[in-house]
Amino acid sequence: MQTTHDAVELVASPGCEIGENPLWHQDMAKLFFVDIPTGTVYAYDPARQDCSVFNRTRITGGFTLQQDGSLLLFQDGRIATLALDGTLRQVASDQCLANERFNDVIADPEGRVFAGTMGGNGRICASASTAPSRKWRTGS
Repeated sequence: MQTTHDAVELVASPGCEIGENPLWHQDMAKLFFVDIPTGTVYAYDPARQDCSVFNRTRITGGFTLQQDGSLLLFQDGRIATLALDGTLRQVASDQCLANERFNDVIADPEGRVFAGTMGGNGRICASASTAPSRKWRTGS
């Protein structure tokens, strides 16, 4: 049985060490993604065929899009918002044990955010939901 697929086209090659977490931002019509170890958040604009650095911050294991359009970054022990004007604001600290960081984050249709952590040795340590606290919800 043969399957057909659409052609795949390389649209950007920013030289990421570990590029992950592609999320389409409907309002901005851009694809955001992160280079985890460098904490570089990129934005790809398909209309202009341009990939640029949106923000450089600290190690970022993943992010979600918030209702106001900002990004909710899950980093090396902290959670921060990154506004569309580039303003970074810490909303929680000391969220991981020593030598751990967030890795892989997703929001469900209800706006609840689920995040996993991993240690410096790559071992998956925990998974947690921010659902009990509405301040990290991505929806209403």
